[in-house]
Amino acid sequence: MLLKTTIISLFTVFLAMYSCYSQDSLRSENVLILRKRKSIKRVYYINKYPIVYQNNDTTQMGVINGIEFDSILIDSTWVKYNSIISVIDPYKRQFLKNGSRLFPIAGITFAVITTFNSIINRDKPIFYREHLTPSAGLVILGAIMWPFKTKKYRIAKKWEFMVMRT
Repeated sequence: MLLKTTIISLFTVFLAMYSCYSQDSLRSENVLILRKRKSIKRVYYINKYPIVYQNNDTTQMGVINGIEFDSILIDSTWVKYNSIISVIDPYKRQFLKNGSRLFPIAGITFAVITTFNSIINRDKPIFYREHLTPSAGLVILGAIMWPFKTKKYRIAKKWEFMVMRT
């Protein structure tokens, strides 16, 4: 009976030590939330996360080192939330980013290969309309995708900052 009581008491002591240790190791950090007004859409930013923002017509980028309720520490400078005009997320639209770069390359490569093939085979019309139409279409498609390759959150119009303590 004494052995059973000792084992149970040691077990509870170890559990209590573990729970006290885990509560001390937790540190509350602030999370910057970029939320859309009248919607449930949100973008979360935490410490050590890269951010690209625009204030006073200059685009700046850096790493978030601290989040407070009125400002944010980016690299080594404090930036007020009301001075940020927009936040740019360059990692949001990977298909459009890659397509705006690769479709024109594919179109030009296709045009060069078909032209080179016509020269080797000694065909009289070097440029065929059947070959140039798809290559021009790929170049135009890449040019159309170019402005949409990054996501830009405009703060004053639709989006606002919110800070939450975790």
